[in-house]
Amino acid sequence: MSEYFEEFDRIIQANKYSRHSFVKEIEAGRVTREQMKRWAIQKYHQVYLQNSCYSGIHANSWHEDVRAFEMEQLIAEETAIADGSDSHYNLMKRFALALGATEAEIRETPVAPEVWDFVTYLVGHCRNNHFVYGILAIYVNESQTSESAMKMYRALKSGFQLDDRALEWFTVHGEADIEHSSHAKDLIVKYAHEAPNFEWRGRQVVETGSKMWTKLHDFYYGLVTG
Repeated sequence: MSEYFEEFDRIIQANKYSRHSFVKEIEAGRVTREQMKRWAIQKYHQVYLQNSCYSGIHANSWHEDVRAFEMEQLIAEETAIADGSDSHYNLMKRFALALGATEAEIRETPVAPEVWDFVTYLVGHCRNNHFVYGILAIYVNESQTSESAMKMYRALKSGFQLDDRALEWFTVHGEADIEHSSHAKDLIVKYAHEAPNFEWRGRQVVETGSKMWTKLHDFYYGLVTG
């Protein structure tokens, strides 16, 4: 099983978004508060809408440890009980408000088609496939988020003089996603033998997930440079 994950991680690393132009623009200080606000509003929508991917995996598994992990993920994402002082989408809303957004602006800004495309892919995949492939699709995202979140945190803190409360979404994901992706990997390894055609289907899931994640960040790059 380790050889499969070596290949999966090579694919993810080759496409990781910490090297994407979106992150590089922020690191270089070429993004305005208004541009960053536009991103934060769409990111809020993404984070809020994609959370049902965890309930999809939970519904597809009879294994207690898998179901417990997905409940932990939902609690972390949707509440202030774990991994942050508020739900993760509200942490992103807090960031948008710190950049000058209003509650009405966030509420009335439509979800971009590109965000809908990503959410539809991820939630649909997790609901309609073997739970191992659902966990693997999320692993593609979470295994690379920590590095990018901390790069953005440092750039935004110095560039916009924001405090850690405003930037909590980034620090939470800089830490929590390391643990989440490690736990997810352990579960995938444990139950991969139950997933049909894992030998080739696993790679397909990783390649598709990487493609969809990159496509989403191509859109986000346009938001912060337009």
